[in-house]
Order: sequence, then structure tokens, then C-alpha cells
Amino acid sequence: KFREQLIDQTRHRLGARIDYDREEHGPSWMTFGQLKGKSAPFTGAACCVWRVGQAGSDEVIVLKDVSQKVSRDMGWSSVAPLIDYVQARQELSPQQSEYLDHKGYPLVRNGATIFPQSLVRVKSSKIEQDRVIGFTSNSSISHWVQFNGRSFDVPSSWLTPVVFSSDLLCYCTRSEISQCIIPRDSSGMRLLSEAEANQEPYWRKADTNYQDYRGIGKSTPQTLLQRIDHQKQLSKQLSTAKNKHSVIYNSSGTFLRASLLPISSLIEHKCYRFAITSKQEAVYLMTLLNADALQPYFRASRETDRDFDTHFWKKVPIPRYDRDNSDHKKLVRIGKQCEIAAKKTRDSLPAETGQIKLCKHIREALDQNGLSEKVNQLAQRIVQYH
Repeated sequence: KFREQLIDQTRHRLGARIDYDREEHGPSWMTFGQLKGKSAPFTGAACCVWRVGQAGSDEVIVLKDVSQKVSRDMGWSSVAPLIDYVQARQELSPQQSEYLDHKGYPLVRNGATIFPQSLVRVKSSKIEQDRVIGFTSNSSISHWVQFNGRSFDVPSSWLTPVVFSSDLLCYCTRSEISQCIIPRDSSGMRLLSEAEANQEPYWRKADTNYQDYRGIGKSTPQTLLQRIDHQKQLSKQLSTAKNKHSVIYNSSGTFLRASLLPISSLIEHKCYRFAITSKQEAVYLMTLLNADALQPYFRASRETDRDFDTHFWKKVPIPRYDRDNSDHKKLVRIGKQCEIAAKKTRDSLPAETGQIKLCKHIREALDQNGLSEKVNQLAQRIVQYH
């Protein structure tokens, strides 16, 4: 009777379709469709599965394959083959990493908002003397679609490599990362002023198009240059692009994946960057962030269903790199081997292979050659909860 009341109340509150197993013995499953709202505890997921059973069970339900999805149209008969019952892990209290500033903020920075892509992201280009000509990429947003594939002719120094989330793999980036049109000086370390950028006919026209179709909110950047350098997320990167090593990672996804940032490259806002003077420390962090053994901790730190952002720096006790620590030095050595193996796997696949498939092949290769196991053993010794 209580179960029926629960189901009726949930249907009324959420307006969701319910399909459940009515067996008297064993757990019952209910799959809920698209929720009307995102009030707690349903803050981000499009659907959810409830298990009704005896309270206080020490078992939890996990997907056999994390790449599988439980969708809103799946009932118990479809869900059952995908799941396993495993012993629940003891909850770990969040513990801060040693990579926070004196105010307790993570020492990482978000990338720049390269938008609209049909005006500034490059689909194809070629350099002719000191100029670069080509065509812009496509946008799926309605009022920017009209500018898809626009031709451009700008100074060659404006052609800038930018790592998007789709370019970021495990231990490396794509061999050819995205290119964008960024108005910068010949040194590549300074963003041009509005007046300087508008001397170029393409930028002047693109800026006019942006102003014609941009949002009307008070906080919306007024010009195209202000848009791509919102909160100085672009100009700050330019000043450090050539003189520091940087570790980059994705802001959201199923797995945290990290790489060293290619020299003179920038990152887009779905990535985060950690600028470090020591390459050894950069490799150390890259390897820990890619470690399979730490992925459950990184996922547990998220405050929505997919976003890592900077949460794990405050909840996973990653220690500072210590060049006198033998485990840290071993991890760096193995991390370099992982980077080489990842690039080899990447280069063996067609250039058009998707990011998810590339990462899957890289992880499989690292499992097969034993490097993944070595990383996991060291990562578990280095990152310890107390």
C-alpha cells in the first residue's frame, strides 16, 4: 500500500511516466521520464531510476559498462541486463588538495568563450605570405547559421590554435587541434584593441554581424572582441602561452581526461588550464587526473550530474609534487610513457575519429600494455584519504 502511495505521489509531483516491476519479492524498479523541473534531488539528470527495497542495504547498483545509458523509455526488463549489485563503498569525507591558493581557491583557470563559432572558428585555411585565407566553421544556433562557412582573409598571426573539449584526449590532444581567428599582435602575446582589430575588413564586418544578432541582456558583451575576451579569459592566456607548461582538463563528461597543453595554444571555456613552471609537475598532475583508480573520486566530487569544473580540487586530497618523493618521480616517468603510447594509438586511427572513440582506444591500449595498472598503483598510494 505504501509503495502504491509513493508511486501515485511521485507521478503527481513530477508528472513523469512510471513503469515498474510489481513482483512482491525482490526490488522493484521505476523509471521516470523527462522531469518537469530540476528541483532537488533531480538537479541535472534527464531521467532517473529508483530502486524500492529494504532500507539499510549495503548493496548499491552500478552499470556494468559505464558507457551504457539508462534512458527514460527503459523498463526493468531492459535495465536488468545492464546492472550489477556491488558492495557499497564507505563514504569518504571531502579533503582538500594542496593545489589551492591562500584563500582556498583552486589554482586553475577556465578557458575563453570562443563564440559565435561561425564568425571566429576556422573550418579550413591556408597561409599566403603574411595572410591567412579560409572559411569559418558551422554553428547550430539558429541566428548564427547564416554565417556558416564565411570566407575570411586576415593576418597570419591571427590564426590561433585553440583546444576545444572535442580536441582533448587522455594524455594528449588531437594531432591537429582547432584553429580560431583571434586578433593579436605579431608576437602572439597581446590582444589587439578594438580600433586595431577593426582595421581589418573581415573583423569589422564580423563585429557588425555580432552586434546585430547578439543578446540584449545588460551583461551581454557589446562587441565581438569583448565576447571572446569576456572576463579577460583570452588575454590572460596569451600572456602565459609561451613561457609556462600547462595541464588542461575537461570541465564535464563521464571521465576526467587531461593532457599537456601544446605550446602557444589556448583553450576554450569547456576546458580548464593549470599553468606550471615545472614540466615534471605538469606530467605528474596530468597522470593523476587520467588515473582510472581516481575517477570514482573525481565523479563523486561533482555537484551536478556531469560537471567536474574545479570541485575535485577541494574534495580530493591531491598532494603537491615533491621531486624527492620516489612515488612522484615514478609516476612522472610512467606518465611520459603513457603520453607516448596515447599519441601512438591516436595516430593509428583515422583523423576524423570521434573524441569518445579515441579515448576508448587509448584506455584499452594502456590497459593492454600494463601502463594503466602501474599508474593506478602509484595513484592510490599518492592520493590517500585520512
